Amino acid sequence: MFDESLNPTKVNLYIAAAKLFADRGYDNVGMRDLANAVGIKVQSIYSHFKTKSEIRYGLFEAYTKQQYKIMPDIDDILKAAETEPPVEALMLLHYHYPEDIAPIMSQILAIGAMGISTDPDCWRFVEENTILTSKRVIQVIERLIELGRIEPFDVKAFSTIFLHYKVSSTVLHATPMKFNTDDWYGGIRFLYDAFIKPIG
Repeated sequence: MFDESLNPTKVNLYIAAAKLFADRGYDNVGMRDLANAVGIKVQSIYSHFKTKSEIRYGLFEAYTKQQYKIMPDIDDILKAAETEPPVEALMLLHYHYPEDIAPIMSQILAIGAMGISTDPDCWRFVEENTILTSKRVIQVIERLIELGRIEPFDVKAFSTIFLHYKVSSTVLHATPMKFNTDDWYGGIRFLYDAFIKPIG
């Protein structure tokens, strides 16, 4: 998940920060907490990071890079849209993180969600990752309409609802009401089924 060239202590600091920031809240974790979690002196952190916000930025960057690595190729999905049932083609856009990184990806998402209403960096992180998915979904829907495989509908209205669902489910990561994977997929499928009407 993290660059293999990174110093192991730096990686351990990222891992500890993800857990502590997600569990306690970014503002409630100090450099001493991070140092204690990793078993180093506070001064040692500064040889790896200048500030606490630099650590959080690195976590957000790692999340986004990992998402790009894992997400299916859009050209493959557009090809599948030609033959697969429309909703199934759209469901191919949504993916599971591998078990070894799923917990930290969830923690990083929670960190972004906690600061979404007060911190511009958190908002940018959530927005970037939400809009990325939304654009891909709209691209496939527009292709399905173009192919005559589904009835035309108000794609702009759907896009707004989809974005609200994505942001809302992201924000839930910062609460005890976290979405589990089944809830997430069930909600997405329900949304698609409500709008997507196959032709033929």
